[in-house]
Amino acid sequence: MATFAERFKQLRQELGQTQKELLKTFNPMFFRAYTETAISYYENGKRTPELGSLKDFAKYFGVSVSYLLGDSDIRNPGIYTGQTPEMKCEGSVFRVDAESVVTGIDGGIYLEESTQGNQQDTAMNTAQMALVSEVKDLSEAEISEITEIVKHVKRMKEKRDV
Repeated sequence: MATFAERFKQLRQELGQTQKELLKTFNPMFFRAYTETAISYYENGKRTPELGSLKDFAKYFGVSVSYLLGDSDIRNPGIYTGQTPEMKCEGSVFRVDAESVVTGIDGGIYLEESTQGNQQDTAMNTAQMALVSEVKDLSEAEISEITEIVKHVKRMKEKRDV
């Protein structure tokens, strides 16, 4: 199996990001202050991040911590919870079919790719409106950081859809 250093570098490259580009989206997304030196140490096997950062990197790359560490070849195993999550936005509540809910090993709740119905579209539109409401008072620099984060999320979605 791969090492943490190999997996970390592989996942960054799969996103088509340089170390600097990774930091530009990762640091503000997870309220971190990593440097290119730290990322270089990770990719060269000189250091491994502490557990909290490992979890953040795993979320960023869309994989489990076990996969990131090289302990597993399964990117993000999940189990069906049978619970119906609520997606709240601006006072509206949207429910998603319980059979399509997956809880990842990292504790995150995900929707199966087959869940592409109107409920998800409605939640997305409401979520977009909420996002616009949240960013309207931010500076151009802050909006630029958020834009980079959104681009990262879109790349992750495109990668999953392939």
